[in-house]
Amino acid sequence: MAIRRGHVKALSDVSEEKSEEVFEKGTTELILRDHSDNSLARLDYADICGSFAPSEYETNQDKAIAWAYSMGYDIPQKIDGCSQGCLVTIGLFIFVFPGVLILVWLMIKNNQYERDMSALISKWVDAGRPEPGEGIKQETPLVQIDESTETPAAALSTEERLKELNSMKEKGFINDEEYETLRKKALGL
Repeated sequence: MAIRRGHVKALSDVSEEKSEEVFEKGTTELILRDHSDNSLARLDYADICGSFAPSEYETNQDKAIAWAYSMGYDIPQKIDGCSQGCLVTIGLFIFVFPGVLILVWLMIKNNQYERDMSALISKWVDAGRPEPGEGIKQETPLVQIDESTETPAAALSTEERLKELNSMKEKGFINDEEYETLRKKALGL
């Protein structure tokens, strides 16, 4: 009873030799004292007997708890609902939050891969789309022609236009189909 009411933490705190029963005014009281002879609690036997009435122990758990109190054993403490909720939240945070971080990290790495691959493809195209093992294909750089100094194509003779078309075909600036189309145009066909 003293433990239930919070007067005593454990039975080992109570000295049986120094505790005593007192009979006053038709009631019997039990005075619990510690080992230093300090009074810990004053309990009325009527309250004690009433508090341990068999009707109060409805379940086996209640009976086991009452027995453990009487024997001085430690009683298991149940985690309250708020603590359970906090622990569940922390557990989910610990296991879910790192998962989300890993997912975000993987997304960033995937985006970086896509950017790097796009840059590599652009570099490959700029190198002339070489086959594996080939170096950079040397392309003849395009030269900007200032039209004010050149003579218009119409002013060139047919022979000069055909020579220019042959030169363009040899350098790879035009393919066979384009060559034939431009040749027919130069010949007026």
